[in-house]
Amino acid sequence: MPPKKAQEDPSLCFGSLTLPIYQLMPTAPIIQVTFSQAAAIGVPSAVVIYYHREMPSQLPPIQTVQPRLSFKDRWWHRYLGRPYKLHVNDHGGQGPVIILLHGLASSSANWVELIPLLKDSHRCVSIDLLGFGDSPKPQWSAYAMDDHLRAIQAAIKRLRLRQPFTLVGHSLGSLLATRYAREHASHVERLVLLSPPVYAPLHTIASRAARQRTSLYLRAYSFLRTHKRFTPENIQRLSRIIPQVRFILVSRVTWKPFIRSLEQCIEHQTLIADIGKVHSTIDIFYGIFDELIVPYNIKQLAKVRDVQLYPLRVSHVVGKRYSLAVAKVLASQTPAP
Repeated sequence: MPPKKAQEDPSLCFGSLTLPIYQLMPTAPIIQVTFSQAAAIGVPSAVVIYYHREMPSQLPPIQTVQPRLSFKDRWWHRYLGRPYKLHVNDHGGQGPVIILLHGLASSSANWVELIPLLKDSHRCVSIDLLGFGDSPKPQWSAYAMDDHLRAIQAAIKRLRLRQPFTLVGHSLGSLLATRYAREHASHVERLVLLSPPVYAPLHTIASRAARQRTSLYLRAYSFLRTHKRFTPENIQRLSRIIPQVRFILVSRVTWKPFIRSLEQCIEHQTLIADIGKVHSTIDIFYGIFDELIVPYNIKQLAKVRDVQLYPLRVSHVVGKRYSLAVAKVLASQTPAP
């Protein structure tokens, strides 16, 4: 007998979309996930999530970890504002330095396909962002842009680099990389943005389809952050049936860094303002099959300043095909020793 269709949340109903429902949990209808059927505005299956209102009482909301603050956390980091020491991976290699910043809810493992392709022409350094990978995960932090930037600045300073470097950022990392390049123009020779989630203010988007799609993403992110039943455990269940979600690495410890970085850095982003004040060469790669971007918005960045756009037949994840395309461009534009 087919499962009963969930009652749809009115805030996530868009036009006359036909969306078949698939149940995540085998016993209780906790979360319902929709798979888009090529709607006119290109609704991606990974972000349109409907919530079942009939919640069983025996499943209370899961609490995230709330460790007691140490003396160093309380005074050195929280009150004095000193940055945390991020985990830095120096992968070696020959040539100019390239620093890589991964995306939201990821880690330096994000670059497993790209780094081997770059080591012949670059010294590769990857950084785990605050709250993710092997870096500290303070539960009290707001994970605002400035919190991330202070930690990134301190990590790069510890490298004691003598020459400008190439800075590569993926997704959330692209937003942070752009802000860093804006504030440290003399440090960054080249800025490379992979799949930047450009969500411009709605009133500035001329295209009706792009405006609708941007609005959908922002509303979906807000829903994900604020719904009491959207937990790390349910994200993991979601990843079992939707391949696009499998690169999201969330747990009880990384849940707050995830939702706060999503709100403070992605939803309330300043990318368009930042990129207009970057003096470095800028290359932007994005996938035409990417589930988390609005291609129209990315193309508008070329109107803010001179950038080189590279549309690829890839999704959001930096996989083998994506990495080959990026490495080819970087290697071709690297000066010979």
